Amino acid sequence: MPPQEDIKKFNRFYEMFEKTGAIKTTPGHFVYTNGDHGGVYIEKKDIFNDSVKSSDLCKQIAEHFKNSDIDAIAGPESGGIIMANLVAMHFCRLTGREYIDTVHLFKKGPFMTIRQEGERKMVGKKILLVDDIATTGGSLKKCAQAINDTGGIIVGIGLLWLRGNKAMFSSLFEGIPVFPLIRVRLHGWNEEDCLKTGPCSRGVPINIEYGHGAEFIKKHPEFKAVTDVPFISGNNSPV
Repeated sequence: MPPQEDIKKFNRFYEMFEKTGAIKTTPGHFVYTNGDHGGVYIEKKDIFNDSVKSSDLCKQIAEHFKNSDIDAIAGPESGGIIMANLVAMHFCRLTGREYIDTVHLFKKGPFMTIRQEGERKMVGKKILLVDDIATTGGSLKKCAQAINDTGGIIVGIGLLWLRGNKAMFSSLFEGIPVFPLIRVRLHGWNEEDCLKTGPCSRGVPINIEYGHGAEFIKKHPEFKAVTDVPFISGNNSPV
């Protein structure tokens, strides 16, 4: 059982997501970035559109790592880039440093890459890697590979929300501290299982307003599409 103070902090962070309307449900179900299906969607844009709340959340990550030996803060497009800049700002304020490097990672085909000017910042440097929402850790593993390939050393990972299994996620980054502000698992199905035994097997419609439902519908036009999404309090899935 986590300490009472940790529970209070968690509730406050979760409430921030709720108040921005970032936690969404639907009469149908969603298709996530990694291709999995589920009944709850976290819209990170709603968090970053609220500059006060997004800054406060990133401050908590900087607070957690303020005593760590860090040379640069890295984040992947798009939410991770915003976070890297905000975490860097708060890290400097908390530690009294005048400046800390930020490094931005971008998709290049199936890989993540660092622009040339960023590569020069990496060699031998200790890196805090940050991102917004993570499930399996596959995307961040690609970021870690890009950082390692350019000579950087990841010393910590900070997340706004880990919606997958923390033990499985952490196993991809053996020995590296992983700190999610919110750790709530959202039940989901991979595409094959969803078609066989999940919401798809029951004909539950696909939401095309958020996530990657539109792409799924193109492959499976037999499914009905829905667009209406009320935001919700709590994390109950309708499917």
